[in-house]
Formats: sequence, C-alpha cells, structure tokens
Amino acid sequence: MRQVMFRFQNRLPRLPLPNLHATCRQYLAAVAPFLSEHQRQATQALVEDFENNAGRLLHELLEQIDSTTDKNWMYDFWRDLVLSIRYPLLINVNPCYVYRGKIEATKDTLAALGARLLIATGRFIDNVASERLPPDVQKDVPRCMSQYKTMFSSGRIPHIRMDQFVTFALTRHIVVLHRNRFFRLNILDVHGQPLPQAELENALQWIIDVADSPTLKDSSIGSVGVMTSANRTDWAVWRSCLAAFDVLNQDSLSLVDSALFVLCLEESAPRDLAELSRMVLHGDGRNRWFDKPIQVILAADGSFGVNTEHTLVDGLTAVRFIDEIHTGLSHDLADDPSTGSTELFNSKNVEEIHWRLPPTIISAIRTAETDVDTLIGENETRVLSYKRFGKNHIAGNGFSPDVILQLAFQMGCFRRFDRLYSAYESVNTRKYKFGRGSAIRTVTPESLELVTGFDNAASRSDQWALLDLAAHRHVQLIKDCSSGQGFDRHLFALRTLSELSGREHPLFRAGATAEILDRVILSTSGLRSPSIGLVGFGPVDPEGYGLGYVIHENHIVVNATSKTRETTLLLECIEKSLNDFGELIEIHRAGSTF
Repeated sequence: MRQVMFRFQNRLPRLPLPNLHATCRQYLAAVAPFLSEHQRQATQALVEDFENNAGRLLHELLEQIDSTTDKNWMYDFWRDLVLSIRYPLLINVNPCYVYRGKIEATKDTLAALGARLLIATGRFIDNVASERLPPDVQKDVPRCMSQYKTMFSSGRIPHIRMDQFVTFALTRHIVVLHRNRFFRLNILDVHGQPLPQAELENALQWIIDVADSPTLKDSSIGSVGVMTSANRTDWAVWRSCLAAFDVLNQDSLSLVDSALFVLCLEESAPRDLAELSRMVLHGDGRNRWFDKPIQVILAADGSFGVNTEHTLVDGLTAVRFIDEIHTGLSHDLADDPSTGSTELFNSKNVEEIHWRLPPTIISAIRTAETDVDTLIGENETRVLSYKRFGKNHIAGNGFSPDVILQLAFQMGCFRRFDRLYSAYESVNTRKYKFGRGSAIRTVTPESLELVTGFDNAASRSDQWALLDLAAHRHVQLIKDCSSGQGFDRHLFALRTLSELSGREHPLFRAGATAEILDRVILSTSGLRSPSIGLVGFGPVDPEGYGLGYVIHENHIVVNATSKTRETTLLLECIEKSLNDFGELIEIHRAGSTF
C-alpha cells in the first residue's frame, strides 16, 4: 500500500510562532540564575527596549515570513545556520548513534556481516522509496516524515561562504570505504529490491581483497575522504580544485554525492563502549565521508553505528533507521535462500572509484591529516554505564527519567566546579509539519536552588522539596518547548534578522547576557530506543561538554565528550548525583519519614 508513510502529513499543524512578550519573559528567566542583581536590572532594561522597539518590528517581519513560506518560520533559518558553519563537521557538528547489539552472520567475516547489514538497510530504503514505511507516532501523536526523503542519495556540497544540500533521484548504489579507498556497490536491483545476500557478501569480499592489496600509488596519497573533515572553506577550495583537475574526479564526486549512503568498513573491533563511540563519531578521520546524511560504520566484530550530517536529519530519524535495521537483523539468518552461495557475483555491480590527484590536492590531504589528528587528539570520550536504576525506577515513582538525569547533570556540574554553567537540552518538535529540533535552557532559578541547597539541606524533607520543585519546573519547560513555545529558536531567528538588517540590538552584543546565550558549557541530548546503545556528539564550546544519553528500562548510558577537561571527574559527580536522587526517591516511595 503506497503513501502509508505520509498519511498523516497534511493533518499536521504548522509550527507556531511564539509570542514576543512570552519569549522575552522566558529569556529573562533563563539568564537570571547567572546574573548579579545589577546585571539583572540592566538586562531587564535591554529586554524591555528590545520588546517595545526593534524586537516588535523584527517579530512582524518574522510573521510575514511565516505567512509566505510553505514550511514554517524557523525552517530556513535553522537549515542555513547549519550550512553556514565553517568549522569542521567532524566531532563539532555530526552526531553519532551506536547500535546496542552486534550483527550475527553464518560466517564470521566482515563481508558476511556487511551483507546482512545491507540487506536490512536495503529493505528500509525500499519502504521509504515506496512510501510503505509506517509513520512515526509518539504517544498517539503522528510526527512529520519529511526527513526520510532526504536521508538517501543526498549530500552536503562545500562552498566558500555557505554549503549547499543536494538531493538526487534515488540511486541503486552506495559507496563503500575500506582502507581509505572508495568503491561503488549496487545494493538494489532495477526494481528497488535488495540484491541477494550472497551477491552482496561476495562483492564486499572483493572490495576487501582489493583494498588489502594496495598499489604503491594508492598507498602514497592518503585518503581523499579526510578532506571532508577539514574547515568547510578549505574543503570547498580543495573540492573545486579536485573537480577542475580531471573529469574522472568529477565523475567520482558525482558517484559519492548521489550514493544512497556511505558504508565504512573497519578492520578492528572496539574494546569497550568508549572506543566504539570514538570509532563512530570520528575514527581516525580518514576512512570517512562526513558530508553524507547517513554514514554507517561497521566494525570487525559486528558492532556498528551511524554518523549523520545534521542539515536535514535529526536524531529521531536516525534512530528510526537503526530501529528498522534491528528489525531486519532479527530475521532468521536463513531467510535469504542465496545465503552461503559462492557463485553469485556480478562485476557490473561493483567497481573501485578512482581519483587523479594534482600536487595541490596531495598537499591538501596531508594538511587535512595533520589537522584531523590534532582535532581528534584534543577531544576525549568517556562513557558512564549507570546500572543502579533506569526508566522503570524513576517513572514508577512519578518522575520523568529525562528530568532526573538533566538535574543530575546540573548537580554533577556544580559539585565538580562549584558553580553552574549554561546548559542546553535538545527537544524535538516533529509533531509539527517540517518541525525540527528546538532547545531548552535547562538552568532555572529552581535548579539553582536545588544544586546550591541540596548538600547543605537540613533534612531529607528539604532535599525532596528542592528536587520536586526543580523537576516540576523542568517538566514545564519541556512542555512549552515541545509545543513550539520555547524562546531559544525564536530569539535566534530575531537575532538573525537583526544581523541581516545591519543594526544588531545591544541585547545580542558582547556582555554577560550575550555570553550566556552564545556559550553552552553543557550541551545535552537524550534518546530512548531498545536498539540504541549510545548517542554521541562533541562539545559546542571549547570549555564545554557534550552529554549524549540513552535511558533504558533498568540502566542509563551517558556518553561524554570534552576537550580533555577531565571528563571522568564530571561523570563521577553525575553518578553520585544520580545515586543521591535515586536514594531520595526510594525513601519517598517506601513512605519512610524524612
């Protein structure tokens, strides 16, 4: 049955445009915990001036934009922000999502594991192309499905000032990267169905064999893919030079850009969750193509994850992709009658992608390799696998698991640094047509009272009151933001219009409040899925942390990144805070006297 995927699409409401006064009030509340009384009064005066003068005019302009766009008032602003980023996508922009289990195959080879993965992925692509994929629904509320149409045969193209996102007609091929070499591999037949598993396995084995026997020329030039890890302006210049040097390079770039996705084969097996996270988030930066919306990284032991270019693919879309792969992998290994055959191989379906590289590009590759080694070297990843409790314990006692973890982040930060920093939690707004992500500024006056008063509270009863009040406030923030009434994206759009007009309001200029708005020390995002083991991303500030988390039924996994700011110490403080909150909740559930 066709068009199942979009059966709710035309019924979805548009993303509402928040009220300007409400945005200004929310902004004041968000910055208040960081300001002295003098700073608070000065900021309030700036906000009132903005609301009554420049902000009112900018909001009216935003209303005009909202009334004329076929998407929503925020869509183009957010897309262009991501495409305008000039620093490397690696670690800084592209998040990663790691499968909770491992692929199993009848043969313990990388080719056999890859073939099973490609069969499951091909079925998902077919369901998207034929629009048979059931729509996303959360708590009986349908979600926008538009992102699935830009997941495959798409790519980000670097340009000097702002990149371009291009979607091609759906192709049949993927690009496989192994030992820094590129290969085209058809995974679908002419009808859009996955090729036989044995044929895919044999083709992958051919790729591995070819890549394992490099020529002197191939081994001396490094990886073309490493240039996608560079500063975007540098990569734009290099790509133009590469394309202009030889028509072969143009054809090769076209094959990569139009590929359904990229599969990166890794010969090693990660020793632990942190190593697996690093492999999927960045690897060594070479055997990758960071401009693709979907980049699947497969390790030798069957563990895998997805690295996503963030322009038009959000977390929940990537998670659905992995969920569907999990479903496909759950089928009997013998479902495909061709499994185990050694005769199926069609040389027309696989070929190496070649490059002709001028000296300037060989030099660029060396520069990119040096830079990516530095970038990876100055970032660290640590994982907290918290096993004392998970969703069931927290939700069973009347609290939101997400809220308790967010408050533990703040408590952990305060215990580690003896102060609170600006913190950010991503929130999904896909219940609206073309909805993307939004953001909560999670530090509130109530959470400030919690972290400063918890350890010095006179009684358990006082601790409970602090926790309960902060939790209820955070729940309200989530409701407001997920309903399109958060201030962060609204203020961002107003600020962008202010900058475009050439008359940026003093509210957005350098100063205490502007720094709070611009700097996020705790960047956080969480997901819930039985098929996801880890979610990871880099810090958004040089002195900050990226905290990705997955809340399971009976345990929690926090994947923390930072630029070597002793990440383990922060995780230890977060763990202690979870212990304290969990104990408090347990005592309250038992009805004990505080």
